[in-house]
Amino acid sequence: MNASRPTCEDVARAAGAALNIDVAIILQEQWVSERYANIASRTTLRALHRTAELTVPALVSAGTVSILNGSDIVTGDATAVAAWDATLVGRFLQLQTAWYEIAGVVNQTLELVGTYTEDDVTVGSYRIVQRYFPLADDARTLGDFVLSQRRLRIGKMSLADLDYVAPYRQHFGYGPVTVVDFGSDAQGRKVVELYPYPQTAQQVRYDYWAHPPRLELTDPIPGSVDLHMLKEGVLIDCMRFLAARAMQAGDAAGAGFWRNESRAQETRWEDFVKQAILNDRGLDDIETRMRSSLGPISGTDILTSFDEIWARGQRP
Repeated sequence: MNASRPTCEDVARAAGAALNIDVAIILQEQWVSERYANIASRTTLRALHRTAELTVPALVSAGTVSILNGSDIVTGDATAVAAWDATLVGRFLQLQTAWYEIAGVVNQTLELVGTYTEDDVTVGSYRIVQRYFPLADDARTLGDFVLSQRRLRIGKMSLADLDYVAPYRQHFGYGPVTVVDFGSDAQGRKVVELYPYPQTAQQVRYDYWAHPPRLELTDPIPGSVDLHMLKEGVLIDCMRFLAARAMQAGDAAGAGFWRNESRAQETRWEDFVKQAILNDRGLDDIETRMRSSLGPISGTDILTSFDEIWARGQRP
């Protein structure tokens, strides 16, 4: 524990003492934690900044395959089967234009999640890629994505724009040039799509801001948020508590008084939130962090005709 920082308990007791309120310290702890989360939801607090890496596996396309319309079983030749293993489960297969998720690798065949809906393939080429990537469990707000080996910043794009520019996702190359926030998976983790797909495995480093932690009594208040700032927010909760208690006791005048006080306190709290956000700003912004850890980053160089298409935002 950082002894130089006030703790959650310090904030809770300061707010309680200001109004001489006799409420359980555990409830006040919850109020402090929620007020910190409220500030974190309004900005990107540096104390919550994190970095992480993910691996984009190489394209798998060795050999040839066959499958009939309406089937969910893909059969490969010896070369294809030699390139397949259990790591392909969850990746996606493309033979013509549609993509099919792989459910299993069984008896030298690929089982698809759904049935194949395109023309029969007797002997054909194929492509297997990982299209979607779950990020760190605690990721809340996403920052920069960088292709580590080439130190290239990966551009951000909306899913609608990527669907317009590359509806069939048929491009492959040295690595992704765009990232799309794809929402969340069943576990609540943020998921991104990286495109185009690399022919060799690539490392992608990314930064993000984590969900604010649930503060326990002995936890220090993180970062640049000070005791008096959080105290002003917790006072709102204390006043609401007093209003509710007065109402339960049949004291309508007391309930009205504390309700009005809490509303006035909310206005003061907004000023402190703005101050906390200003205090959190510094020279070590995210671009500085990424550059210092990865070296020079380029992100707009046009190296190929495909880069030119992406730069113009036109359909390939």
